[in-house]
This record gives sequence, C-alpha cells and structure tokens, in this order.
Amino acid sequence: MVTQRAVLGLALGIMVLLSGCSRYVDYVPLTCVDEYVQWRYEPRPDLLTDRHVQAMKKILTSYGMKYCFEQGRLQITKELAEDQELLWNLTEKAFGLQDSRNGQGSSNP
Repeated sequence: MVTQRAVLGLALGIMVLLSGCSRYVDYVPLTCVDEYVQWRYEPRPDLLTDRHVQAMKKILTSYGMKYCFEQGRLQITKELAEDQELLWNLTEKAFGLQDSRNGQGSSNP
C-alpha cells in the first residue's frame, strides 16, 4: 500500500529533477564600455567560445559560484546575471585565465 508520505516524496523528487537548471540563465560574457565618463556593461555573445566557457567554469568553481551546464550551454544563477559588476569582474578573470594559457595579454576588445 502506497502511503501519502511516499507519494509526496516521489512528487518532490520529480519536481527537483524537472527544475534542474530552472533557477539559472544562459551565461553571456560582459564587457565594460567607457562612454565619456560613464561606464556601461555590454553583453558580448560573440566572445562566447568553448575555451572561454572552460575558463569561466574554472573561475566560477574557484569562487564557489553556482552554475549549471545544460544542453551544451553554461548557465549561471539569476542573481549573478543581475549583478553586472560582479559578472563583468568574473568574465574578465576568465579572459585572463584563457589568455595566460596562450601566453598573451587580454583579448577582451
């Protein structure tokens, strides 16, 4: 006989599996543009390479930031995506990490 607790536990387990990365959004590199004394952040999906994704995953892991990799896409928490200054700083660190492996300076345009 199936108990109410077992049914509830099964339903909760299914919800957790289905939610997976639902609290996450696709990562897009941010650059910072200086427009006459005022800074603004600009999303740059054209800079999203496999090498950059691998570097960003290492940076996120080293800082204890949560992320998800689903269907070949790096996803970050919604909170991180909304904190543009922090996301820009982490993006810059990822560019630095990938460039240090190439022996080059910053590739960020």
